[in-house]
Amino acid sequence: MMSETKQMKNFLILVVALSLSAVSHAQDVSPNVGPGTWQVSGGGRFSTQGVSNEAGDVSKYQQISLASRTEYFVTDSWAVGGSLGYSFYKAPDFSLHGFSIGPSASYYFYQSERHLTGAHAGIQYALLGDSDWNSSMGFDNGLSYQLAGSYDYFLTNTIALGVDFGFNLQNGKSESFAHEFYSSIRFAFFL
Repeated sequence: MMSETKQMKNFLILVVALSLSAVSHAQDVSPNVGPGTWQVSGGGRFSTQGVSNEAGDVSKYQQISLASRTEYFVTDSWAVGGSLGYSFYKAPDFSLHGFSIGPSASYYFYQSERHLTGAHAGIQYALLGDSDWNSSMGFDNGLSYQLAGSYDYFLTNTIALGVDFGFNLQNGKSESFAHEFYSSIRFAFFL
């Protein structure tokens, strides 16, 4: 049986070896971004939202969202495409499901060896309803507008871990009005 000192020494050697391997590999990354590149990403977010109705009453709820975005780089800086999403909303006295689809565009203003930073805008058609789509909460549809800052850290030449920080504004036919500040985490593939 190995002593604790020898186990600790072997563990430290392993950590140093893995760290050196990661550092040496890090120097080989050159992001695959430019005209003709497709970005396919998917991720999720958690947020707290406030909703106000025409009477000015505000209620708060939690939201969990999953979304995918596919964009095509038309230049080194501009990418256009679309997004598809699903959201689950939970308030103290109800829960809702939402689906969204629509066009998006991104402008990337900083690119380096492992980093890509930019801004993202989108507009989606959104459907929102409770679990049976016909009870007292009913169903609503409308538009959702997004504006976000984005950052991608490249793990390889074609795979990045990304984060978005943004603002989302939604309005529906029931004249409800929702807004949120959000952050999301996603994986992105640059093909």
